[in-house]
Amino acid sequence: MTEINKNQNTLIISGPTASGKTSLSLQLASFFDGEIINADMGQFYEPFEIGTAKPDWKNEKIPHHLFDIITTPENLTVCKYRELVLDKIFEVQKRGKLPIIVGGSLFYLKTLFFPPSPINQESSDLNELPIDENLTPWEFLNKIDPVRAQELHSNDLYRINRAIKIWQTTKMQPSKLKPKPDLQFNAFILFLNPPKEVLEKNIRIRTQEMIAPINSNKSWIDEVKKIVGTPWEDFLREKKFIGYPELLDWIGKNDKFLEKDIDFLIENIVIKTRQYAKRQITFWKKLKKELKSDFLQMHFRVELFEVEDSSKFEDVSNKINFFYKK
Repeated sequence: MTEINKNQNTLIISGPTASGKTSLSLQLASFFDGEIINADMGQFYEPFEIGTAKPDWKNEKIPHHLFDIITTPENLTVCKYRELVLDKIFEVQKRGKLPIIVGGSLFYLKTLFFPPSPINQESSDLNELPIDENLTPWEFLNKIDPVRAQELHSNDLYRINRAIKIWQTTKMQPSKLKPKPDLQFNAFILFLNPPKEVLEKNIRIRTQEMIAPINSNKSWIDEVKKIVGTPWEDFLREKKFIGYPELLDWIGKNDKFLEKDIDFLIENIVIKTRQYAKRQITFWKKLKKELKSDFLQMHFRVELFEVEDSSKFEDVSNKINFFYKK
């Protein structure tokens, strides 16, 4: 265990799905005497375990926080997430431990640096806003704020409708309401970015193991079967967590689980996961530019470090150690 001054310091580990975040975070938490704080949206929810690659956090020696914190089908707003994480960061720091925030939900992680607008964040009708009936939600947003519309996928109804809600409330374009930087700790951000072919291989292997596990009696299919017919089913379809809608559709169409059907299912989820990983990397590139430009003169320090191979523990730990001893 390496001793560093953990007061006001925080380590953030992110990267695309299947890049090795969980394994590396456990190593670093052990090495730096840290505690892990969740930053993966799907892992907030208690029923979703296999499909979200949730760690076996209850049986880990290293303390884990903000896993399984939501037990009913409801959204966790980015404002609430920032509040919860900051409370945990300060709590862990007071114990003399290093907070290690781990996850690929970069939209949530961004709020730790750029606090979101609290305007109607708690609204429960973000998927049913009154807009021009002749336009889709994305088309309506594109009409009032083309810049913000181009940043969002046309199926991302939650963020599209939140942007529309901001416009309806303030009469200002959401793209012009850029959050102001506000950092409350020194942050070392480690972004795992494996080569494309390595990441795609990892995604395929992991998906196959989730769907048809060799060394476990629990499968992703079994997990989703328990959700069918419950309020969680509609919630999953709305949130579009990778793989879950595909599994719900597949289960609904198959009385007998044929091997060829499972192969098709796996391939479909692999493709969706690769697309998601690509979006994560794109979001990171944009966030990286914002962090470099907006935090040069801040009281707290930010350092960004990308690594292709998560197994290079010594290189990573040395870099982190040097940052915290400055």
